[in-house]
Amino acid sequence: NRRVRHEGAMSRLVSDVLASAAPLLEYSDVRVRRLAAEVCTHALHAVASIDACLKPEEGVYETVKRLHPHDVPETHAEEKKPARLLPQVHKLWPHLVASLGARLGPSLHPEPFKASLQLLVVMARVSGGQFIARRVCCDLWGNLARVLRTGVQHSSETP
Repeated sequence: NRRVRHEGAMSRLVSDVLASAAPLLEYSDVRVRRLAAEVCTHALHAVASIDACLKPEEGVYETVKRLHPHDVPETHAEEKKPARLLPQVHKLWPHLVASLGARLGPSLHPEPFKASLQLLVVMARVSGGQFIARRVCCDLWGNLARVLRTGVQHSSETP
């Protein structure tokens, strides 16, 4: 029970990091955008790992709770529930779309663009792919196709 609470606290902490870093994907400074994409990538890996650890526990907990409803304590108060992976991906999505070439998003530069593409790959892997597939087709493919046609601006200054 204590381990489950610690996993919940860790997932909420990583969720807060993700929520803080996600808007920085749209920041004007190229270095900040690149680092924000890297932070989001690591945070998504962490949320996915914690989520995977909690899934088997939930099934056991629910079964025991169903069999002995008065003998099993609550593991989490409502405000201390662990952060789940798919809602985190959903919250991150609009910021990632903007960083990958949305018309109103920041100007594209190679390093943050590459880091955002790597974030997209991680997002697809940890979420199982299907969760992202429709969103890529509807929200992102037009931007990516335009970027592929026009290219990404290269600068002489490396961020």
